[in-house]
Amino acid sequence: MVEQIELKLIGETRSQPQLYPEFHERLIAPRLRQIINLIERAQAHVELRQDLNPLLVLDLIAGAGWYGILFTRYISPAPSDLPEQIVDNTVLRGNQKLEGKQ
Repeated sequence: MVEQIELKLIGETRSQPQLYPEFHERLIAPRLRQIINLIERAQAHVELRQDLNPLLVLDLIAGAGWYGILFTRYISPAPSDLPEQIVDNTVLRGNQKLEGKQ
């Protein structure tokens, strides 16, 4: 249900572009700020590499989630731990040091 509402809202912002600034400022921007703050906090506590771009990390997580919502769920239902799998397989693996590199 929530997915349907989100997709409808996104569609409306495409067909009625004057809605997008309000949609972005009230719904998207606050959540982006929260997530970026979490990433930056994890970097400050050395839980994530400090050279990772917080926006790129966010794009990797959100992009994978949206792709699943829009496309792959029709092939196979999403596992209940999809968000954790996305983070584990994108951000946290990228957090590991490569052998021989510091």
